[in-house]
Amino acid sequence: MSTRWKIVGAAVAAGLVLVIGTGVAVAASGERGGKAVAGERGPMTAVATYLGLTADELRNALADDKSLAQIAGEQGKSVDGLKQAIRADAEEKLSQAVTDGRITAAQKQEMLERLNEHLDDLVNRTGPPMRGECRGPTEGAATAVPA
Repeated sequence: MSTRWKIVGAAVAAGLVLVIGTGVAVAASGERGGKAVAGERGPMTAVATYLGLTADELRNALADDKSLAQIAGEQGKSVDGLKQAIRADAEEKLSQAVTDGRITAAQKQEMLERLNEHLDDLVNRTGPPMRGECRGPTEGAATAVPA
C-alpha cells in the first residue's frame, strides 16, 4: 500500500475514531487494543458497500477532497441512507463488543449518542483531520498528514 493510501486511510479512520470513540475502533477490529483499518474491517467497508464502491474507489474519491455526502450524491445514493449505513455498522460492531465483554451496554449507548451528535460533520467533512483532532489507536498515523 502506498504512503498516499496509508495517509488517506489513516485520515478516514481518524475521523471515524474521533466521532464514534476508541471503543468502536476496538470493536471493529475484533481484537483488544487492535486498530481498525479503513476499507478492511472498519466502518468504511459498510460505507463503500452502501455506495456501491470498492474500498479503493472510496479511498480515491476521498483523496480527491470529496465528502462522503458528495460521493453519495454522485452514486445516486441518499445522505440519509449513508447515515443509516454508518449507524447500522456501528450498532452491529458495538453490540458484538458488548457481547464479547470489551465494553459495557452503557458505553455502547454513549458511543452511539456521540455518533449521532457528529454524524452530519462526518459525512460532510472533506480533507484530513486537523492536528490534535485524532484520538485513539490511529493517532500516530494521522499526525503524519502535513498541516
